[in-house]
Amino acid sequence: MTSFPPAAPATEPSVPGAAKPKPLAPSSEHAVAAFKAFMVFAAATDAAAATDATAAADAAADTDVAMGDTLNGGLAPSPLAPAQPVASSTFGFHTAGPWVVGNLYIVVPTSDLKPIAEEVEKEQYWYCISKGRYVGVTLNHALAVSAVTKVSDGAMKAYTSQAAAVDSFNELLKYRLVVVIPW
Repeated sequence: MTSFPPAAPATEPSVPGAAKPKPLAPSSEHAVAAFKAFMVFAAATDAAAATDATAAADAAADTDVAMGDTLNGGLAPSPLAPAQPVASSTFGFHTAGPWVVGNLYIVVPTSDLKPIAEEVEKEQYWYCISKGRYVGVTLNHALAVSAVTKVSDGAMKAYTSQAAAVDSFNELLKYRLVVVIPW
């Protein structure tokens, strides 16, 4: 187990008349135990960074033993939570089915687009993109415009209903007029 060096004595402030800093002290036994576990983890992390893999494993074992005394009934969890998947706010382009409205594709769909349940909003437009960097039917105006920007003869049309946009796209698909222009 790691021992802690004695605390350094408080120094006087360098500015005359300034208040002395107050030391921070934990107010409960639980806080003291948590603070000690954190300090052991920090010491183990510093040691692991400065030494080889064997020393890092030893430091991690010391951390688990130290934390096991106070957490989870003696069974220490990992000091760091495992990485969790995070939802991305960026738009993903699809290369395979299911071929549904709302997804944009960087390949020509192999079958008709299927409609999705929609919530009707006032002045809502569905964009049918049949020739561009990606194709499909979407509500997102910015993506529709970016699909045809700098594409010679890019084709996009706005419809007031999903059904009309899907019918148009599927009709163009039937006659092989849907084209993806590579970047």
